[in-house]
Amino acid sequence: MESVVFDSYRILTKEVALGLSPENIKVIKFLIRDVGKGVLEKITRGTDLVQLLEERCMLSAENVEKLSTLLQVAGRNDLDKNVQQYVESAISRNLSNHDRMWIGLNDRQTEGHWVWDSDNSTLTYNDWSLGEPNGGETEGCCVFCDAKCTWSDWPYTNCPTVAFRTQLTHDVASPSADFHFVFDDIKLNIGNGYNNHHGTVVAPVSGIFFLSYRFTITPGTSSSLIRLVMKINGEIVSHAMSAYESHYITASYTNINHLNAGDDVWLEVIENNDSFAIIGNIATLGPYSVFEGFLITC
Repeated sequence: MESVVFDSYRILTKEVALGLSPENIKVIKFLIRDVGKGVLEKITRGTDLVQLLEERCMLSAENVEKLSTLLQVAGRNDLDKNVQQYVESAISRNLSNHDRMWIGLNDRQTEGHWVWDSDNSTLTYNDWSLGEPNGGETEGCCVFCDAKCTWSDWPYTNCPTVAFRTQLTHDVASPSADFHFVFDDIKLNIGNGYNNHHGTVVAPVSGIFFLSYRFTITPGTSSSLIRLVMKINGEIVSHAMSAYESHYITASYTNINHLNAGDDVWLEVIENNDSFAIIGNIATLGPYSVFEGFLITC
């Protein structure tokens, strides 16, 4: 069965781990107290807590329901919102097509010495399937969690991590046709695929990419129309459109595309017959217009 490494899951768990306060961690530790006092006493950071949830099969790329419940009880609806966005994403919905998911372990440096990819810490708990790991150096790179949440080793795909998330920090007033957006605030740019000087993503490797954008648009008049598109090497691959609205509206689109190394991806306006404006960042409410994506597999 095809193996898939979901960078969106990695991004989600990192955001949750870094966003948890000491009080949040205390509440969640109480909720999972059946794990054992001795184990929980060692948990002091959000990263430790997320790792424990993964080790005990309470959390995986295909199952984030437990995490959502814990965050809600801990009063962190803001972090749970990220979980729900992940669940609703096209990549998340496709998880059921795969029975093996990378859970973040490897023994690439020393055969048989398994460490967590996030911080290179040594494995302290395992749930290997019967007879696993059995691949030696040929399958000694990654560990996957199957439908029963037990582990087996699997060949390393050698795909680099490529992920970017950018946003506008300013409004763009009345952008004309052929206006090329430059998202100036880079929140994530693993693999250096996004160029904030040109607003273009250049695929560093060939593979299947998840690409998404969201624009917040001001109200228009009765005959107004604006069309926003994503282009790959100058060819339109998706449209986001807003006609007359008496209130602010969000136009968004999600793409899954095959890109060859060196392909260019950008966003631009192809039509705007009114004084529509694109809203950037509002300090008290966060980003309103975002361009993001990641490599699924190569």
